[in-house]
Amino acid sequence: LRKMRNQEQTWSAIGEAVATLARRISEGCGDSAFFTGQPAIAPLCDRLVQSIDDQLDLEAWIVVEASARASLRR
Repeated sequence: LRKMRNQEQTWSAIGEAVATLARRISEGCGDSAFFTGQPAIAPLCDRLVQSIDDQLDLEAWIVVEASARASLRR
């Protein structure tokens, strides 16, 4: 049970990190010479989460995705 909680905390932290990365990418694009404007953060976050789905088992991916979306709402 403890191991499962630790894994869930790890997956949640990864989701939060993905949301933070999406925000930073979006903010950085505003200063880019190659892109005018900023990409929407939520779709960017979804794409980043989807990019790692084949690296995780389904249960882990679900927690990562949920955590990333929840982090965007904060």
